[in-house]
Amino acid sequence: MTVGSNFFNAVLEGGSLKESKGKRKKGKGHNKHMEWKLSKDDEIFHKVKMAASPEGVWTFSAKGVIDVISDLTLSCNVMLSVGNDRGVGLALLAHTGTKKQTNIYSLLNFTRLTEENEHETIDVGDLITPSVTLLTHNASTFVPLTSNLHFRLSDGIEFLPNITYQKLSVNGVSVENAMTVFGSDLIFFRPLSDGPNNIAFKGQTVDYATVYFSVKLWAGNTNFTVVVRDYFGSLLAVDSVNVTVAVAEDQSVIATAQTINGTAQVSHVPEVTLVFKAIRLLPSGDVDIFYGGGHGLDGAKTLIFTQALNVSDINNNDFANGTLEGWSADDSANIISHNENPGPTAVSNSSTVEFAAYKVRNQRNSAPHSLTSLTPTATRHLHSRLLLGTNYDMILHTSGQFREQVVGRSFATPAGTTSVIIRYRFETTEIPGGYFGSKYNDYFRVQLRSQSSGQVFGISSSMNALGYDAFNPITGSTAWYTGSIETDIFGDVVEVEIAVSNVVDDIFDSAVIVDFIEEISNTVLSKLEWDSISGGLKWTYEIVGDDLQSAEEFALYWASSTSLSSRKGFAGFRETLPMGLGVGTKNSVSISASVLKGGGGAYLMLVRSSSHVSAVIKDISIDLSRVDPDTLSSKTIAIIKDNLRASGNTNSYVTRTFVNARRQAVAMFNNLNHNEKMKAYPKAEEWFKNCVKAIPASATLLQHNVAYQYCVYAPSGDQVVALFEAETLGMTRVQILSIAGTLIDKMVAKIEILGCENVSKHCSDFSKINVLDIGQNSFKSLNNAYSLMATSLANDDRLSSMDENSAFHIIVPQ
Repeated sequence: MTVGSNFFNAVLEGGSLKESKGKRKKGKGHNKHMEWKLSKDDEIFHKVKMAASPEGVWTFSAKGVIDVISDLTLSCNVMLSVGNDRGVGLALLAHTGTKKQTNIYSLLNFTRLTEENEHETIDVGDLITPSVTLLTHNASTFVPLTSNLHFRLSDGIEFLPNITYQKLSVNGVSVENAMTVFGSDLIFFRPLSDGPNNIAFKGQTVDYATVYFSVKLWAGNTNFTVVVRDYFGSLLAVDSVNVTVAVAEDQSVIATAQTINGTAQVSHVPEVTLVFKAIRLLPSGDVDIFYGGGHGLDGAKTLIFTQALNVSDINNNDFANGTLEGWSADDSANIISHNENPGPTAVSNSSTVEFAAYKVRNQRNSAPHSLTSLTPTATRHLHSRLLLGTNYDMILHTSGQFREQVVGRSFATPAGTTSVIIRYRFETTEIPGGYFGSKYNDYFRVQLRSQSSGQVFGISSSMNALGYDAFNPITGSTAWYTGSIETDIFGDVVEVEIAVSNVVDDIFDSAVIVDFIEEISNTVLSKLEWDSISGGLKWTYEIVGDDLQSAEEFALYWASSTSLSSRKGFAGFRETLPMGLGVGTKNSVSISASVLKGGGGAYLMLVRSSSHVSAVIKDISIDLSRVDPDTLSSKTIAIIKDNLRASGNTNSYVTRTFVNARRQAVAMFNNLNHNEKMKAYPKAEEWFKNCVKAIPASATLLQHNVAYQYCVYAPSGDQVVALFEAETLGMTRVQILSIAGTLIDKMVAKIEILGCENVSKHCSDFSKINVLDIGQNSFKSLNNAYSLMATSLANDDRLSSMDENSAFHIIVPQ
C-alpha cells in the first residue's frame, strides 16, 4: 500500500533520517529503505521496511506496531497504512527518540479506503480476535505423513513474522524454527508421526492478539486394500459397495471408497486398530450392512457378506438351558456363570497404570494369558438339569488365535414385539497386562439386524477406543453395555453377530460376554433436545407397538458417554408413565435447567426402568477458541454452563477475558470512535437503558458514543473517557484516527495511573476474579434464548452481569 503525503500527512516534520551503518541501504531504483521494528516489552516481534521515493510517497510492507530501530534521531509524525483485501490498518507513529529508545503503538482499527478518499470504518466490535484455520489437513479423515501444516488467520489479519512468538507442539513435543510466516499464513515444515498427532498451536497476531488452535490428526503411510466378497467367497464385482474405514479409537475419523470389481483402495491409513463398515444396496431395495475390524499393519482386509443363518426355533437368547443350542458357534464360545459387577470400580485410577506406550514388543511373554471369566470348569455344553435356577452367559474369546472369532444366530420375533435388546461387555487381558494405549489394541463388534425393517444396531470398538477408565484394572472387564433395534410389530427375523479379535499378536486374549438378548413387546420412543424457546431440556416421547402393560419410570442421569454403564449421577428429573398409556400417545415434557445445575458429565442420559437407555444428548458446551482458556477457572465454566442450559442455546462463545492496560485502551478507543451510535440491548438493566435514553437524539455520532461510554464505565473509566473527549473535541472520525497512536498512549498512561482493574474488571487478577464477555451474536435469531440467558444471569447470585458493548459482561468471584 502506498501512502501519499497529500492525503495522510505522512511527512517528516522538523527532523531528518540520518545514515546508520547496516540499517539504511540502497533499494532498487531510486527507493531507499530503513528497517523498523514491531516491539512490545522490549522484545522484537517483527521487522519491517519503509521505502521512500522522490515523490514523497511512503510504502510499508507490514501492518501493526512499528518503531524506529537503529542509531538515529528522529522527530516526525508518520501515518502508517497497510493494505489487505478487506481494507487498510491505521496506526500513528509520533516519535521523538534517541539511540535505541522506543515507543510502542498498536493497530487501532480496520478501515476501507474509498474512491473519494474517505474512510468507511468496518465494525470490528471490541477487539478483533481472529480464528485460525488449518488449510492442509482434514481432521475427519486420514492424512499423509509428509505434508506441511499450513495455518491461516481470518479477517485478513496477519501473524507476527518473528517465529519466536509462534508456538507449535505435536504430541507434546515442541516444534522449533521449522516454519515460515507470510502475512495471514504460517507454514510449519514438520512431518507427522504414524498414528495420532495431537496438534497444539498458540500464535500471536500483529496487534498482539493471542490465537489458539488444536486438533488431533491421524496420519499414515499405508495404501490399504479392502476386498468384498459374497457368502460363496466370490468377489462382489457387480454390486458397488460403499466401504468405510475408521480409526477404532475415534470413529469420527474415516475414509470412504466405492468398490470397483469387488475391491476398494484407501490411502494414508495409520498403523492402528481399524473398524470397517460395508454397505450394499440389494435388488429388493433393502440395505445389507457388514461390520468388521482389523489393523493398519495388515495392509488388506476381506469383508464377507455372510448368508443369513437359518432361523432357529430354539428359544435360547438368554442361555437359560445351559447350552449354545440355536447359535452358530465353535470352541471359541463357551457358557460361563454370570457376573453382574465385573467392570470398573472406585479404585480404578489410570494415573497408577504403566501405559503400554512405554513398553517394547519383546517384553510380551509369549505364554498365552487367559481371561479371568474363562474358568477351567467352563464348557461349551453343560447338562441343563445341573444349571437349573442358575444365571449363565455366553463368552466368545480369541482362544489364542490371530484371527477374528465369530458367533451368530437368527431367530423370529412373535407379533407384538417392537424391539430387541442385547446386553454385553468386553474383557481383555491386555489391561492387567499393562498394554492399554499400545498397538495391541484388540477389538470387538456386536450387531443386531432386523430383516423386515432393515434397522441395524452395530458397534465396532476396541480397548483403546473405550478408554482406560472403562475397565476394571484387575479383571480387564468393562461394565455391561446395551444395544437395541426396533422390529416389525407384525413379526420379524433378527440376525445377531458377535466377533472379537486379537490385534498384532495372539498372546493376550480378549472376549465378548453376552448376558442376554431380550424381546420387548412395547416401547417408548424418546428424544432429548435443548429448548431455546422455553429453556432447559425438552423430552419428547411416543408410545409405539402396544399400550403400556406396566408403569415405566424414566430418570435422567449425567454420563460420560452414551452407554448405560457410564452413568455418573442422578440429574434431578424423574417421571413415571402410567400403565395403560395408549399406543400412539405423544407428549413433550420440559426439564428445568435448575435441576441440572453443577453439571456432572459430558452427556445427559434418560434411562427407562433403570436398565435401558431411552435417549442421550450432549451437555451444553461453550466455545473458548477466541480467548485464552487458562484465564477462566473450572468454577466459572460450570457457572456459565448453568446459565446457558437455562437459555437452551448450544452455540455460545466467549469473546473477551483478561486484558492488559493497552488492550483495554484500544477497546475503549474503538468503542468511542465506533462507526454507528451504540444502543442499549432490551434486557439491559433499567438504569443503563435510562442513561442511554437520556442521550439527546441530536447528538453527533462522536457525542453519542462518548455519552454511551460514560453510561458503561464507573468513575475511573469515566476519567479515561473524559481524556478521549477532551483530546478529540471538534474532530471528525478521520481526524481522530490521525492522532490515534498518540491518543492511545495517553489513554494507556491514564489507565495505568488509575489502575487498570479500577477501569475495567477485565484487567483483574484472574486468580481472584474471572471476567468474560459472551458475544450477543451467539444468540442470533434466538430471541427467546437471549432473553432467557439475560434473566438467568440476573438471577444468579454467584456472579454479576450486564449487557455491555454488544456482549453479556459477566464477573465471577473466585
